Order: sequence, then structure tokens, then C-alpha cells
Amino acid sequence: MLNSETLQTEIVRETSGHGLFSCRVHNDLAWIGCYDGHLFVFDINTFEKKDQKKLQQGIYDIMVFEDNRAGIKEEFLIFGQHFGHVDMIEAKTMKRVLQTKNLKVNTIFNLFRTSRLKDYELCFCGYNGIYFAKINRNLAKETFELVVSTTESFFVDRYVSRGMEYTADKFVVCIDQDEQFYLVDRVKKQSIAKVRWSSSPSSPCSSNFEIIKVPGFNTQKFPFLLMRDDFNIYIFNISTKRLYIIKSAYYGSANGYRTMDLINQPGNPTEFEAVYLETGEADAPTNATTTINRISFTQIFMNTLKQIANASQ
Repeated sequence: MLNSETLQTEIVRETSGHGLFSCRVHNDLAWIGCYDGHLFVFDINTFEKKDQKKLQQGIYDIMVFEDNRAGIKEEFLIFGQHFGHVDMIEAKTMKRVLQTKNLKVNTIFNLFRTSRLKDYELCFCGYNGIYFAKINRNLAKETFELVVSTTESFFVDRYVSRGMEYTADKFVVCIDQDEQFYLVDRVKKQSIAKVRWSSSPSSPCSSNFEIIKVPGFNTQKFPFLLMRDDFNIYIFNISTKRLYIIKSAYYGSANGYRTMDLINQPGNPTEFEAVYLETGEADAPTNATTTINRISFTQIFMNTLKQIANASQ
């Protein structure tokens, strides 16, 4: 666990030799997912281990899921795993309420809730495409069921490493070893734009991606996403489809790992920071040393983005 201001190690806790694959901090608890399905829960204030469970397969992604169908807001964590396995755990009690295998999607690299909130719907980005599923709930039996759509999918048999719904029914999709990323309109059931990662056709392709809304994101007034591939960190303008390289940052892995996240500054909406992983050098791929670095986006930078947005309207 690192100090978010200094990026220095505060304390180290072990996971019994199980390799770490994912992490989600929620309600002052760090949920740590490991490659072989082991799950560890630590209190981020006391660093005490609160729980340990064995799920089904390697845990690639973890999301928080809110449900108010029982008349109160309840919180659960959903775990996307290798070979399409899915587990769901109640956050308060740490009780497992669902364990199933998604028969449509293979390994789940990324999952998130869609804008169709009343449907309690999830989007799965996996080894063989993008799929959608609803979390049905039987209040009388106190059970949950994952029901995968049999009529809707995108990029079938493509390795979708990362996806994000940037506004209702519109998605950004990143595919392993593809020279471009895609904008998808779910209502039109098609890709509406393709954007090249590099202007050079001979540039190598990537496996690891991130897509994050810049704080203050608005499709009309501030249409910017923070993105990343294996070589650079970018700002992407959704309106103009223009991609700006803001920093070179090489990451040498072919496993679809998470490599970047935001650090918001409470009380200061005009600035933010990102932490990212960087491995060796682009011209030294055998250098496996990975470092955690930081990039600051100042008020001046944010004002520049506002000027770009105003000019494109």
C-alpha cells in the first residue's frame, strides 16, 4: 500500500504467494483479486486482513454494484474471472450471493454497469468480444441470476481488453493487437468511428489499455477522455475524434493488465493526477523493471482543454 502523495510504500501485506491481478477499494476495504481465484480483503486504515476467500478462477476485474430492489440501497462486489466465471459478494456481510459461469464470454478482462440502470445490466469485455447481461433478483428466494443476452454482442471472437460507456449507449472499445480503437453506437448496432493509435502504419500494436473520463467530462462542453496503450498516455476528444499524445510511457506486457488510475484532489476540481505503471524502455523490451509514476494535470492544462473544446463547438 502506497502513500498517494509521495508514492512511497506505507506497508506490505502478503497474499500467501498468490500473484495479484486486480484491486478495488470500497468502504475503506481493499479487495485484492489474485490469478488463481484467491481473494483477500484488507482494511486500508489498520492494514488488518479482514477476509480471505477462494473464488473460481483468476480475478481480472472487480466492480461495485448497487441494488435497491429490496427497498434499500445494498452494495455488492462483482468479480470477473478467467474463462467467464463470475462471483458476486455482498459488501457489508462479505457473503457470496452468486457464483456462476458466463457461457457466452470467455475470460473477462473488464466489466462495468451500463447506463440502462433499471435493467441492472452489466457489460463484459472479454477474450472473445463484448457481451451484455442482466442481474435478475428473486426477493422471495433471496437469490440472484446472471442472464446473458443471446441477441446482442460486438467484436465477436476478438480479444477486447478494455471498454467504457462514455455516454448512454455509446462506447469506446480497445482491442488487443489492433492498430486502432473503436467508437460503438449500441442503438445503431455498429461501430461509428475508428481512431488510429499511431500515425505510422508500421508502429507496433498494444495489449494493455485504459479509458478514463477526465474530471468534468461532458460530451458537449468538455468531451475529453484520458487514454493509454502500451506506449503513450493520450487525451482523446470525443467530439473531433482527435487523439493527443501527452506523455510517452512504455509498458511491456501482453496480458491486458490495468496500468493507470486517477487521483482526484478533494476540494480542487480544476486539477487532478494520474498514476501509471511504466516498464523499462520502449527500446529495451527485456527490461522487466516496473515503476509507479505520476503525472499532474494542472489548472493551466485543464484551461487549455476548455479552450480546445470551445474552439470545436
